[in-house]
Amino acid sequence: MDAAAIAAFGEAFKGEVVLPGSANYDASRLVWNGMIDRRPALIARCAGVDDVISTIRFARDQDLVTAVRCGGHSVGGFSTCDDGVVIDLSLMKGVRVDPDARTARVAGGSLLRDLDAAAQAFGLACPVGVVGHTGVGGLTLGGGMGRLQRHWGFSIDNMLAVDLVTAEGKQLRASEEDNPDLFWGMRGAGPNFGVVTAFEFRLHELGETVTQGMLVFPAERAHELAARVREWAPSAPDDVMISFGFGLAPVEPPFPAELAGMPIVYMAATHSGSPDDAGEAVRPLRDLGPLVDTIEPRRYLDVQTMADEEMAWGKRFYMKGGFLAELSDGYLDAGIESVTTAPGPGCTITLWLQGGAIARIDPEAMAFTGREAPFWLGVEAEWDDRALDEAHIEWGRTTMAALQPFTAAGHYVNDMVESGDDVVRSIYGDAKYERAWRTPSSMNEQPWDFVVCTDREALRKLAETWRFARHVGGSAATVVLVAPLPGDQDTRDWIFYDMGQATMEMMLAAADLGIGSSHAALDDQALAQEVLGIPEDRFCVGLVAFGYPADRPLRPVDRPDRRPIDQVIHREHW
Repeated sequence: MDAAAIAAFGEAFKGEVVLPGSANYDASRLVWNGMIDRRPALIARCAGVDDVISTIRFARDQDLVTAVRCGGHSVGGFSTCDDGVVIDLSLMKGVRVDPDARTARVAGGSLLRDLDAAAQAFGLACPVGVVGHTGVGGLTLGGGMGRLQRHWGFSIDNMLAVDLVTAEGKQLRASEEDNPDLFWGMRGAGPNFGVVTAFEFRLHELGETVTQGMLVFPAERAHELAARVREWAPSAPDDVMISFGFGLAPVEPPFPAELAGMPIVYMAATHSGSPDDAGEAVRPLRDLGPLVDTIEPRRYLDVQTMADEEMAWGKRFYMKGGFLAELSDGYLDAGIESVTTAPGPGCTITLWLQGGAIARIDPEAMAFTGREAPFWLGVEAEWDDRALDEAHIEWGRTTMAALQPFTAAGHYVNDMVESGDDVVRSIYGDAKYERAWRTPSSMNEQPWDFVVCTDREALRKLAETWRFARHVGGSAATVVLVAPLPGDQDTRDWIFYDMGQATMEMMLAAADLGIGSSHAALDDQALAQEVLGIPEDRFCVGLVAFGYPADRPLRPVDRPDRRPIDQVIHREHW
């Protein structure tokens, strides 16, 4: 990085800029998963939205990879990077609850325990995850599974709006009313569209106490227990959430000493309804005669942080995940066999029951994929010794391969430790992947940005990818095909190919931009070529923003996330 550029950036930055060699650099670059050891070129600990905007623009100007960190809990280490910029939101904490509206506004760097505590002060709760030091941002934008998910849905199902800064450094609000296509993508694929600086959530009435605990059984009872779950789950009350898993019994209480190191089946249950109904709601599971039964009334805030020490920072963690199509005998056999070969007691295979409020939301309502499945599946390995990395990672991969035949389509994005186009498609499926790709993050006040295509197929793909319109803050935007008219280019006469927006609007947009007065509009590209004699290899795609100031300088913008095809050979700007 250029030293002068860093100095200029730091002068206007209100938070803390941490560089290699700084006294707190090593502490600042740490993330939750002890396996991740990366060295960013710059860590920007943002104090507010202006800092986020300036950091994004600085990273773009310096052509640096950018990672965003809220709680630092990304399993795959996506909240940090090597030789790039980390946008650290951890200084941007705060929760404001409106008890009358039952909503909460949450700053982008807040943790789950911040939201839980603020909401519970008014006898309210938002469905979130199960570890208090997890960041609200990363958990929510990927989905947000947790103990209240069957009662009130995932975190994204209760997300009302977000304020974000896009990759272009623009501030936007996304909700069902504002930028609805962007809001569709934010719920389940949110980290791809910008940095969220604030969330708004719907809250629900929840008293101080819930009924929660665990049931433990010997592994040989797995088929019997699964039969009860299959019978009970379809009609289970929404306010009961259970998990069903396999593991090796630890030596610590409440596990009996004679079970230590042996394969077990465990079920954890949370009842979030009326305490008077809790006993009957979980009775079908407790009646199975467990070796250990810890189900009892507990303070909700204590339940939400009870795993914090077990999942403490610095532990090494690897996982694979998916969704289970059916709690079949084949799955049970494969799971039990896998845990018997586990390299340590931190290796588990767990199912979380879905259904309830989760299943009542249209799967196409947002980018998240997998809510139709009866169970989420997680293969998790946790350990402390670096020397055991290979054994635990190999166990996770081998186990997931053995369970793969029993899974349903899709993956929970927060589980992913790999990246790449094929991985992303496996998460969302082709249809949602394509829609997410086309989702605009910011179309307000965009400069013109042309791409020269060398063949018609390239042109077609590019046009389909960028074919959308948005209404943002009183303005609108569209994508049009443009090509110069024959003759002198200085006349600024252009042909606009209508891609679904009103031709008149495009003409007005061109007039606002001061592009001359002679315009034509044709729907058929081939006709345009034949009539106007435009060379086949000379088409351009441009962004036209309605109401864009005519005197604003036009500049090229590099947006690799908008470049869908290899056939694009170079850019031109006018």
